[in-house]
Amino acid sequence: MQRGKIFRKGASWHLRYKTYKIVGGKKIWQTTSTRLADYDLRHRTQESVQDEADKFLKGINPVVSGPNGIPTFKEQSEIWLERCQTRQRKPIKPATLTGWKSYLNVHILPALQNIVLPDITNKAAKDFVATLPPSLSPKTVANIVQVIKMVKASAVDEDGNEIYPTKWNHDFIDLPTVNERERKRPSFSAKQIEAIIDAGDRTMQMSAILFAAAGIRAGELFGLEVRHFDGRSIKVEQGVWNGVIQSPKTQNAHRTIELHSAVSKLLKSFVSNRTTGFIFGGPRPLHQSNFLRKHFHPTLKAAGVPKSGFHGFRRYRNTYLRNVVGCPDGLLKFWLGHSASHDMSGLYDRIREDVNFRKEQAEKMGVGFKLPVKLRAVKTKRKREMLLA
Repeated sequence: MQRGKIFRKGASWHLRYKTYKIVGGKKIWQTTSTRLADYDLRHRTQESVQDEADKFLKGINPVVSGPNGIPTFKEQSEIWLERCQTRQRKPIKPATLTGWKSYLNVHILPALQNIVLPDITNKAAKDFVATLPPSLSPKTVANIVQVIKMVKASAVDEDGNEIYPTKWNHDFIDLPTVNERERKRPSFSAKQIEAIIDAGDRTMQMSAILFAAAGIRAGELFGLEVRHFDGRSIKVEQGVWNGVIQSPKTQNAHRTIELHSAVSKLLKSFVSNRTTGFIFGGPRPLHQSNFLRKHFHPTLKAAGVPKSGFHGFRRYRNTYLRNVVGCPDGLLKFWLGHSASHDMSGLYDRIREDVNFRKEQAEKMGVGFKLPVKLRAVKTKRKREMLLA
């Protein structure tokens, strides 16, 4: 992004910057200036208004250094990433942004960074896909190519129109077809969940029970604070990624999940007399990756369960509610944080407002696996500190 130049004019601060117009397919640059009206006090310095100037310039055409003023793919990718992080409409989650950056740094930029945007064509994409490692899944390849398409489409003129519109041809590119049936979506069985609970320590037991009995996402579980548990249900108001608090994945992820009474009883004993802090962690939330590596995977090994991620619990819960106990579709989607159906029956569905019915159904449907009578005891203070580390 360009920095522009701040200067004094009378009692006001002004900003001089560059913009361009597309005329006859060519980029025509021009210099313009604007008054930073909120900063007209005489004692303000140039440095003190630079941050506000930077915010103003985020929506302005950047200065690029490609041939004839045409940006290279690398230059445009930097602009695109910055916009993704600062846009107000549909802000990008940090985990998604990290994935996109990884695709760029590992696969895309080494091959395409010096190519100007008009030359990012179907032929260029086809040649690029042919160089990707065969070990990548079709879905990963599709995601990588999607990043290329988004970067090119992010170059727009002052009216928001694409400067280099492209009609992508997946058949010509020879993009691998994603076979949904062959995608790896491991799910735990009831017996495996019981084995995990039996092999785990106190914290692992409670987290596995909540994962499988509530169908909650990992980031949501580690974002739960004591205040989110009312003795019968848990309220999803936030998530955690890399130890940082953030909003839940989607608007539908904001929800209350009613628990079976036996699960509530175990969670009460786990929380004990704590009134503040995170249910799993303490004053600070747990790091998901650390818990996965230090607690979850060793527990799976001890239980004789194939190595997997937390999402296997969520798939179990979905399968159990949908196929074993015949949970109403609207309630299933509400508990799992999925969007409701967009047909009229889905729009008219008010199950999300019927708390008493949800509580009755949570008790009636159960969890589908055997729960322990009580959680494993914490023997010493040191042991408890280790569990929460």
